[in-house]
Amino acid sequence: MAKTPISYYGGKQNLVSTILPILQVPHARYVEAFVGGGAVFWAKRPSALESINDLDDRVINFYRVCQARFDELNDRVQSTLHSESVYRLAGKILKEAKADEVAFAWAFWVQTNMSFGHKLFAGFRFAQDHDEAQTTHNSKQKFTTLLSERLASVEIFSRDALSVIALKDAKDTLFYLDPPYVSSDCGHYKGYTRANWEELLHTLTTIKGKFVLSSYPEPELAELLAGQVWHQHQIQQAIGVTGKKAGKVKTEVITSNFLPVTKRQQSLFA
Repeated sequence: MAKTPISYYGGKQNLVSTILPILQVPHARYVEAFVGGGAVFWAKRPSALESINDLDDRVINFYRVCQARFDELNDRVQSTLHSESVYRLAGKILKEAKADEVAFAWAFWVQTNMSFGHKLFAGFRFAQDHDEAQTTHNSKQKFTTLLSERLASVEIFSRDALSVIALKDAKDTLFYLDPPYVSSDCGHYKGYTRANWEELLHTLTTIKGKFVLSSYPEPELAELLAGQVWHQHQIQQAIGVTGKKAGKVKTEVITSNFLPVTKRQQSLFA
């Protein structure tokens, strides 16, 4: 299994070990309607049929190039230094959007791997207490042909998430949904509104397939839980290790419309 090639703001790298066991339910098709950096997608064993989607064309271009022109992109990645001038060049390429698709994909990789907080255009990442150049080197080492092989039989969409959910909904479909968190800074997904969130929740009350949803414990979700046979797992996560946020935690919730295997096992011995 590969690891995500892009460290992405709002990504689920720290929750992969919690989410993967929940996804271990029978299904024929696996769909991520808000794939972003795809930390869960890359870590999960491939399903028979798979679809990923993101409205951000920068994300989709990156995956398309990984799939179709990997060697060209890899040459650029492997020759990239952890450099502020390289970081600025990548930002310029993304903002002007005039480069060919390989250069654009490379610029996206640089920005997601070298930005503070992994937010696009947030500033060149450096640190006093550890080696950020080594972090970039590690990212280069995991940029292997496993990426193109993993994407070879995956459908890649670039449309509204609800459209993909409607298109792929079936009894044997498993959706993993990681929408922008509406009560937080959505980063480069600004524009995702509470109305969008509420529409997503309404859609999930109507689908035939199974879903796993990552979010904060939003009030609209809490209200729905009272009337749905849904299950929820809460996770406490540190939100900062330095400065004003040191020691603070946030609560994330993972909601599903089925009882996860781990909880079923626990109930047998309760």
